[in-house]
Amino acid sequence: MRGMKLFDVLGVVMALAVGFGADAATSIMRGWVPLQMTVQVSNETGQPVSQLAIMTRNGSRTVTTLLEPLAVGGELGTRVPIAGEGLYQLEATLADGRVLKGSPAYVQSGYSARERLRPDGVSSQVNFGW
Repeated sequence: MRGMKLFDVLGVVMALAVGFGADAATSIMRGWVPLQMTVQVSNETGQPVSQLAIMTRNGSRTVTTLLEPLAVGGELGTRVPIAGEGLYQLEATLADGRVLKGSPAYVQSGYSARERLRPDGVSSQVNFGW
């Protein structure tokens, strides 16, 4: 009798695991789970940004997304690939050659970031959720 209860519990656990796996696979295949994050960048440095790059690291994979130059006072929004969770960092090269780097931040798919390029550095705000 006791062995039968253990078998029943294992059966329920296995059924739940299969159901969860099928749900997760369906969500990914249909695109319901975004494998990217959203980034908004504004240039408050007082000079043009000649090069703008966003690096994401997921395990041993690093992806660098190069963005268009950004005029003084300019803003842009983009989506950056990040499958699952990893690290994110923005790097901007100003017209005078100075390089501004944001602090590396933990991110997951579906997160968003707001980057403000300022004369003294980068102000970053990372938000979670969809």
